[in-house]
Amino acid sequence: MIARLSMGLTIVAALALAPRSAAADTTLPFSMTEAKLDNGLRLVMVPYDSPGLVAYYSVVRVGSRDEVEKGVTGFAHFFEHMMFRGTDQWPPPKVQKLLEKAGADQNGFTTDDFTCYTFIGSNAYLDELVEYEADRFQNLKYTVEDFKTESGAVLGEYNKSTSGTYLPIQERLRSEVFERHTYGHTTLGYKADIEDMPNQFEYSRKFFSRFYTPDNVVLIVVGDFDPAKLETMVREKYGPWNRKRAKTDAKKEPAQRKAVRAKIDFKEKTLPMLSMSWRTPATNYDSKDTAVYNVVFQLLFGKTADTYTNLVLKEQKVAAFSDWTWNHRDPYYFQVVATVKDPADLETVEKAMQSAVDGLARGKLDESALEAVKSNVRYGMLLGLTTPDEIASALAFSLAPTGQTDGLQRLLAAIEGVKKKDVVKFAKRYFTAKNRAVVTLVSKGADK
Repeated sequence: MIARLSMGLTIVAALALAPRSAAADTTLPFSMTEAKLDNGLRLVMVPYDSPGLVAYYSVVRVGSRDEVEKGVTGFAHFFEHMMFRGTDQWPPPKVQKLLEKAGADQNGFTTDDFTCYTFIGSNAYLDELVEYEADRFQNLKYTVEDFKTESGAVLGEYNKSTSGTYLPIQERLRSEVFERHTYGHTTLGYKADIEDMPNQFEYSRKFFSRFYTPDNVVLIVVGDFDPAKLETMVREKYGPWNRKRAKTDAKKEPAQRKAVRAKIDFKEKTLPMLSMSWRTPATNYDSKDTAVYNVVFQLLFGKTADTYTNLVLKEQKVAAFSDWTWNHRDPYYFQVVATVKDPADLETVEKAMQSAVDGLARGKLDESALEAVKSNVRYGMLLGLTTPDEIASALAFSLAPTGQTDGLQRLLAAIEGVKKKDVVKFAKRYFTAKNRAVVTLVSKGADK
């Protein structure tokens, strides 16, 4: 899940959503068309020069943010597992045979805001693939025994994830900065809820019927295929599916009232980690805030930034700066994580990072540096698009926060329009002391 997420955050596309009769925007690497069924399901098609190869992604706009009921977190991620259990018409052995003859890779991943099911393989079996995908979304079947088996697998995944640094930091940070919103728990959910999951078979049925609905699904198909033929197949196989998405009552999070500071004593041996974050607004691809949000890490901690030069190259106190930020449906946070070489340097590194942030709020930003970063971010996004799988992944991440399939085209235009005053305004408004959260992770005994 984390590997897929990382890929999606790094590889983001600029995509033209053009009507069938309109010419594609020549400044973009490809065009795409969209069809919408009467039941609300959307089909996004991107013909691409990949002979014999097609990527077929099913994006369900349900994630951990939709887990609003107490005691049942983790079900969005749970269904990432259950959706591979098959149906009467497509039991697992039959699915495996399809994957083998198509030379295909099938997978899935879950985030805060959406769940995605992926397929990349031969286009020769696209008709069977459409039939299979449509059937499992409408007729997923699993027994109580199947349910309990997968619940155990989810708990195992959670326990394994706690041995890494990502989950412990995110759990602690979210619990500190979110009091009401469901971003307060991670995609995996609370451990107590996962442990109780085997007892929630009936609830799982309700969750599936609430959110696995045609009006909550976007199909993204990229590669070598006939759009007209594909649309006909999709309308035939998915057309009978009729359910409506339930409304999610994700509670609005109040403004952060004071700075947060927390320390994690980590049982495994690892380099110290320093997480600094600030609460930021929801994604709006037409806003300057979202555009700045997507470039500010490179401005402050990227490889051309003074902070990187000083702390990584010259003083060698930091092994790496990591961007743990991505666009969210609701207000989230900007987060940078420094891997520090010596626990004794944590305070020094934090002061240097804070100094860089404060400098930005005071207007310390060279116009030429801003232009260089903007160009690097924009073209870096485009250069990552070399395969149908990468394009489909980029589309999935770009449409998830707002539902706009042309969201990245809007974002790139907004980034291009960012001025120094926009960055300074963003820093002044959000990078404040009371809006900050600092979490350190240090191996037990390492600072003694």
